[in-house]
Amino acid sequence: MKLRKILPIILSLVMVFSALPIRVLAEGEVSTWAELQAALEAGGTINLASDVIAEEGDIALNVPAGVTAELNLNNYTINRNLTERTEKGNVITNKGTLTINGPGTITGGYNNKCGGGIDTNGGTLTINNGVEITGNHSDYGGSGQGGGVYIGSGSFTMNDSSVCDNTSTGEGGGVYVLVNSHFAVLGNSRITDNKKGNTDNNLYIAGSAEAAVYHMDQDALIGVTTKNSNGCILWFQEDNLDDVQYFVSDKPRYRFEKDYYFTAAKLVDNLYSININNAEHGTVSRAAELAYPNDVVSLTVVPEKGYVLKNLTVKNLDTNENIALNGYSFIMPSADVQVSAEFEIPQYYDVDRENITDGSIEGWGSYKAGELVTLTAEPDSDRVTASFSALMMDDDFQYKRAIPGLKHPDMNTITFPMPSNKVMVNATFSERGYRRLFIKDMENGTITASQELVNINSSVSTITMTLQPQNGYRYKEGSLKAWQVDGYGEREKYDDF
Repeated sequence: MKLRKILPIILSLVMVFSALPIRVLAEGEVSTWAELQAALEAGGTINLASDVIAEEGDIALNVPAGVTAELNLNNYTINRNLTERTEKGNVITNKGTLTINGPGTITGGYNNKCGGGIDTNGGTLTINNGVEITGNHSDYGGSGQGGGVYIGSGSFTMNDSSVCDNTSTGEGGGVYVLVNSHFAVLGNSRITDNKKGNTDNNLYIAGSAEAAVYHMDQDALIGVTTKNSNGCILWFQEDNLDDVQYFVSDKPRYRFEKDYYFTAAKLVDNLYSININNAEHGTVSRAAELAYPNDVVSLTVVPEKGYVLKNLTVKNLDTNENIALNGYSFIMPSADVQVSAEFEIPQYYDVDRENITDGSIEGWGSYKAGELVTLTAEPDSDRVTASFSALMMDDDFQYKRAIPGLKHPDMNTITFPMPSNKVMVNATFSERGYRRLFIKDMENGTITASQELVNINSSVSTITMTLQPQNGYRYKEGSLKAWQVDGYGEREKYDDF
């Protein structure tokens, strides 16, 4: 009897347990910390089937070197679930190639070293499509770096994702990028509201930005980071926008501008290129490859020895028009520009002077064609300038041709652009109050005057002219004329006799 009673009870228990639901995961799906750890170490495609929350005793998830894994969060959260600093307390350590696709969240890391959320050291990390790395901490005394993400080496690309509300005790409350790593911020990504202690500190790049950062999309947003003497790349000093440093290194066309509340920096693509053509026999350089519209850009022109600058142009590549130059400077337009220069061996020509007495001429010498020449007549202390002229050599090697562009602003000054020919200068000086009488050489005879100096202050000055034919000649007929010579060497009819 007793055996008969026990049998139904055992059968009933079996029926109860077999009625409980058993969860069967699809291939590649994980729902526990241990399952996720095993999947990441094996590599391949991994899908979260639920939130994955670490329990006491669980260690950081790990992607070993040489392993490639793609993790789809599927709107779930990976939570390390730490509330105090812990040895290897980060959420994920990545030494392989890890791609995380959102939407979804990575949180709860509290590392006693660098990288509170994800520590990538030698690996490649990519987060896409709404991954949120938030609520993680890096606490390593005063040097816990990368509260959200630490890139010790390798690369980190974020696309339409965010690193927000993380903290560190050292630099990079949001992201810390070590020198020679690569970092790209694409799409509508955000790195904001992260702290170093109580101070805004979103992004820190140790060392050269040229080596560390290679792209940031215009729609991305990075919070303001305080300047640090150890190479913090993104920072503002008070409200001085001039101190903003470039972020993109391969072609830094962008700058950061503060938002209305001065809490974040937005990338603005309004830098334009200053392109310089290679020139023979000289160089043209500029202080920077890029400039903002309305910046004054100064060019440095260095001809080779024995050459001079012949022509310098700056062309607006949008309008194909030349830009006005002020010396070697120009105003940057809202367009790329092309700088071209031409150098030549200078052609120099002489400005000489005739034998000058009672004074001197300053400014004579050699000039290149087109160069502005300024000549000054300087009479002795007891003399005045009676005439001052400059003529260039004609085709018969006679100084008879007027110089184009010659100006005579006063009796003692002549200016002209140097012609491609020699120039002869002449000046005469008279005693103060007197003018000197010069008689042009005659053929087959001479003319002499009773006096060479004429007192211009006298109301009447009588001069006796004597005509003396050469032997074998006699005066036949003609007239005697006198001219006054102006400062240009041109004759003006003065009187008939």
